[in-house]
Amino acid sequence: MNSVKRILILLFCAYVLVAVLFIVFQRNIIFIPQSIEPGRGDPPADLAKAVKITSEDGVLISGWWIEQVDSKNSPTLLYCHGNGATLPGLTHVAKLFKDYGLNALLFDYRSYGESQKAPLSEEGIMKDARAAYDWIINEQNIPNNRIVIWGCLLYTS
Repeated sequence: MNSVKRILILLFCAYVLVAVLFIVFQRNIIFIPQSIEPGRGDPPADLAKAVKITSEDGVLISGWWIEQVDSKNSPTLLYCHGNGATLPGLTHVAKLFKDYGLNALLFDYRSYGESQKAPLSEEGIMKDARAAYDWIINEQNIPNNRIVIWGCLLYTS
């Protein structure tokens, strides 16, 4: 009986240790930023133009703006990629948006791609997405009723 009790106590301690480690390192589990070398984040010239957007807390984020010839009458998509993605890995997605006649803004969150390194948090990611949305409205003069937001939960290459 003593050995069973010891095993149960050992298993309980191991469980608590794993739970504490998950709590302590949760930011490293939630966010998987991929940075790239400067200059590698530029889009193909015939596809999009590179843009820089400033988040409300001053973080500079990188984006690709795809603009149709008739941009004011084309639907506009704000694409928020999933965890682990960067703009260069989304060239095929950007091409689909362009081919379907959509204006689109794809962007890298803080610490992703060529965006400025900054602490990652849900709040920071939301600030980046809001800045991208505001950029479409303010810099491209697209009314908010013509913008569709598309977010991905996960990205695997």
